[in-house]
Amino acid sequence: MTIRRWVAISLVSIGFLLAADVARAHDPIILTDEQTTPDSGPFLPDGTISFALYGAFDAAGETRGLRAQFVDGDRLHVSLLIPNLAPENILSDDELPTLEIIDPDGAVLRLEPETRTIFDEPFTGTSYVELVDHVDEAAAGIYAITVIGGAPSRFTVSVGDKETFGTPVEGVVDRSAGVAGVMQWYEGSPAPEMTETTTPESETTRTPTVDSSQRNDEELEAAGPENTEQDGALRTVIVLLVVLFLVVVVGISRKIRRRSTKSSQR
Repeated sequence: MTIRRWVAISLVSIGFLLAADVARAHDPIILTDEQTTPDSGPFLPDGTISFALYGAFDAAGETRGLRAQFVDGDRLHVSLLIPNLAPENILSDDELPTLEIIDPDGAVLRLEPETRTIFDEPFTGTSYVELVDHVDEAAAGIYAITVIGGAPSRFTVSVGDKETFGTPVEGVVDRSAGVAGVMQWYEGSPAPEMTETTTPESETTRTPTVDSSQRNDEELEAAGPENTEQDGALRTVIVLLVVLFLVVVVGISRKIRRRSTKSSQR
């Protein structure tokens, strides 16, 4: 195999790895003990954007809530997971958390765990057990989502599929927690002291006719803190370094080949 062909294959492989990482990515949010109802929890202005919200129950019967806004015909995708660690992964069926979704018309959907599917997240090295994976077509309006604890445990509720980081969200205590906050939650470490920061409602109101991917660079920068994109930036730097290394290797190979050709012609 020639070096040029090896470089091409390597670049394609790197592209597939990056695409796989992005496909599994969620914008992380840490839920607090005070966010017991949808009205007191985070408000997601676009429910199709992929968010993962992490929380914990100290006792059975506790609740945590959030709200998400959709337009008519949107894909409604909500999942409930627990860490694949003790004590969560040894809970009995009646001790597992459950999910309640109230649509804009007031209809209540109660979702009990139906499966225990293992999901490994390679980028952070964390592992989860998926309990509920609900997909439907959304109606226009705001959905109220509540997680109900069956026992002291940690949980994750994910909403949406579209990967867009830094979207303004109301009711988030510490948007900058990022991967570090998720790892603290996963390891069971106490959360750092946080000061509540909210986004004015005028900035979070969704306009259905505007795709978030069309915002310019200045709007994206203002949409959220820089550290929400640090993980993607790190992967990009690594890929660029690998590409640079491969370019250098190709250059050196060509010089050696030219010298060999000149020597054989003498």
